Amino acid sequence: MRFHYIILVLILNPILLCITSQFNGISDYNANNKLNEDWPTTSQSYIDHPPILITSDGVFSGYSFTGNGTSDKPYIIEGYNITAVGSLTFGIEIRNTYSHFIIRDCIIYTEFMGIGLSYIQAGTSKISHNILISTTNDGSGIALRHMNNSTVERNTCNGFIQGIHIDDVYGCRIHSNIIINSEYQGINIRYSDSNIITNNIITNTNQHGIAIVGTSINNTIHHNRLENNAWADSYDIDGGPSQGPPNSQAYDEGSNNIWYDEESQEGNFWSDYFGIGPYSIDGPTGAVDLYPFHTTGLTPFIIIITIIPSIVAISVLLILVLRKRRKNN
Repeated sequence: MRFHYIILVLILNPILLCITSQFNGISDYNANNKLNEDWPTTSQSYIDHPPILITSDGVFSGYSFTGNGTSDKPYIIEGYNITAVGSLTFGIEIRNTYSHFIIRDCIIYTEFMGIGLSYIQAGTSKISHNILISTTNDGSGIALRHMNNSTVERNTCNGFIQGIHIDDVYGCRIHSNIIINSEYQGINIRYSDSNIITNNIITNTNQHGIAIVGTSINNTIHHNRLENNAWADSYDIDGGPSQGPPNSQAYDEGSNNIWYDEESQEGNFWSDYFGIGPYSIDGPTGAVDLYPFHTTGLTPFIIIITIIPSIVAISVLLILVLRKRRKNN
């Protein structure tokens, strides 16, 4: 009888090791990157404030922001509850500035755009820990245009056409944001180069969770969690012709965009990943995530290689036990 148990252990042990390694990889990643911690919440108190529009450095002084616009003492725009009403209205819009500033810990309800930056001096802006909610399913939560080297981190964008939209942007870091219920795309990277998009959670997007559009090159995308996106019957890019149903949760028509971290050889988390081989990205470039994960670790492939050998192993053991009993009788 001991021999039978040894056979069962030998058969099941590799299977259990395979499953354990999958879950350990995901749990280690979650622990190291704190996926579920330190995002903004509505528990703090906010000060009611009308929409903010800054069109030059001199306009900053008309508000009661702390700081003076230097790199050591940036203007701090924080703690506001803003409601923006109107088809072309921003909750906060800043353009044509050289001053350093941080937008953080605000909550914005808007009919169009949450936060918009354009023509900002490189390396002077940061958008962090804001909650942006569309009241009309229109516009973008955060939009960056014609600027370089900004940071967008740990914001929540809910219910926009696009959660985060960047256009003609270089060298920005977009990480650890939550983007949910987007009507079109979660993150749209348009004619933008050398940006780093990591550790974002993107869920329930009508079309692609991440879309790289136009001649965008050298962007790096990894360790993002994409769940239940791309469920529309068909998709389009920039209002172009329908291209049929999406086959993946991301799209890439640029060049030399890397969908994984080359150093760690780890990619993104996809809820529709089968569990073997690379994850294919929609678009004409044939981009792939070479090192994908499933969002839970329990992929169809893992289920198949787990259930079938387990059934076989148990069946073999039962047959051996029954034969042993018959011989004893």
